[in-house]
Amino acid sequence: MTDVRNITSSNPGRNGVMFRAQIGTELPKNAADELDKGFIDQGIVGEDGVTQAITRDTEDVKAYGGDIAYTLQTDFGEEFTVVLYESRNVETLKTVFGDDNVTTDKAGNITVKHNKAKLPRSTFVFDHEIDQGVKRQVMEIGQVVSVGDIANVHSDIVKYELTVKAFPNKDGNVLIEYIAKDDGKSELQISTGVLKAAKAKEEYSASIVASGGTGPYTFTAEKLPEGLELSEEGELSGTPTETGEQSITVTVTDSKKQTAKKTLTLQINEAGLGLEDLGV
Repeated sequence: MTDVRNITSSNPGRNGVMFRAQIGTELPKNAADELDKGFIDQGIVGEDGVTQAITRDTEDVKAYGGDIAYTLQTDFGEEFTVVLYESRNVETLKTVFGDDNVTTDKAGNITVKHNKAKLPRSTFVFDHEIDQGVKRQVMEIGQVVSVGDIANVHSDIVKYELTVKAFPNKDGNVLIEYIAKDDGKSELQISTGVLKAAKAKEEYSASIVASGGTGPYTFTAEKLPEGLELSEEGELSGTPTETGEQSITVTVTDSKKQTAKKTLTLQINEAGLGLEDLGV
C-alpha cells in the first residue's frame, strides 16, 4: 500500500553534517546516539548538501547468435561529494590538505602546506534530519580522493569541494545507514556546532542555541576564557585577553530540569590584522 508519509526530504543534522575521525574510533550503532568525541565536525556544508554516487558497472555476456546470456557485475563503488564553507576552520583544512600539513601557533595563525602526500583514510559520519526523524550514514573507511578547484575571488566565498571514496570494511560494507523515527519529543541538545573566532582585547559576542526538550532554556558554563561571560540566555560576550584555542563546556537546562552538555571550541586570535581582514 502506498503511503505519502514515507516520502521525505533531507536537512542538516542537529549537531552538524559531516564528521571525521581516525579509523578505530568507536562507531555509532544507531542514528540518535551522540557521536564519540573523536568525531570532529567539519563545519558548514554548502546548500547542495551531500551528493551520494553509487556505481555498479556491468558487462553483458552473449551466447552464440547474439542473445544476452548473462550479466557480469564488474565493479561497485560509492562516493560522497560535499562542499565545505569554513575555509579558516583548522579541522576543515586538515581534512582538505592532510593532518600533518596544517599547523597553528599560539596567536591562531594558520600554516597550510600543499604537497603530493596522500590524504589519510579516515572514518566519516554524515548526519541528516528527515521529515520523519533522523538519518545517519557511517563510512567506516573513507578517503578524500579529490578536491575541486578553489576560487579566490571577491564575488564568492572560499570553499572546498571534496569527493570522499568509501572502501569496504571487514564485512564488505562500504556504508551503513541508520534511520530513526522522531516521536515528536526531540531530545534536549545544544545545537550550536561552531563558534566564530574572537580577537584578544576586542569586544566579542556570540549566541549559543539549544533545541529539543521543553523551553525556556538556561545556559551555564564550567569554565570560560578570561574576560568572557555567558548569560543564562546563552549569550557569550566580553573582551577575551588570552590567545589560542580555548575549550568551553556549556550546559543547558530546560524547564523540566533536563540537562545537556557540549564542549565548543573558541579560537582567540591576536588583535590587529587577521586572515579574515585579507579576504581569506
